[in-house]
Amino acid sequence: MTHAQDEFGDAEELRLRGRFYLALFHFQQATEKALKAYLYSVVPSEEVFLTHSIYELLQRAEEQSSRDELIEELTLLLIYLCSWGEHPLPGITIRRAWKGYLFEVLDALEEKGLIEQSRRAKSLTLTDAGVLRAQEIEERYTRRS
Repeated sequence: MTHAQDEFGDAEELRLRGRFYLALFHFQQATEKALKAYLYSVVPSEEVFLTHSIYELLQRAEEQSSRDELIEELTLLLIYLCSWGEHPLPGITIRRAWKGYLFEVLDALEEKGLIEQSRRAKSLTLTDAGVLRAQEIEERYTRRS
């Protein structure tokens, strides 16, 4: 990403000096480098991106984003389906599940407020929002036409 930032800085300097044709080239280079840095950070390391097409790189980034969202959604559904209720106080139920999932996905679900977890515990807790979202997902996948 550092190379992309440097390239962008060079492009901006060229733009300010009125060297627009060169500035456009460097803006394109900065965009390509930034997209490739993102893709290399989220796609298996053995894959190589040989294209210089911003359009193709954007399509790949969009595919990856959709795949990540699907993984998070299905993981939340599995957590919900494998969870159990605990009653710490009368009238209060919390849903717990074991942490048998990718840590990156659990962290993403926690950032979205759908689960709570402790690094020391072997189980996690579904938040009220997580239970509701999981029920919506379950309904969508089990709905009959």
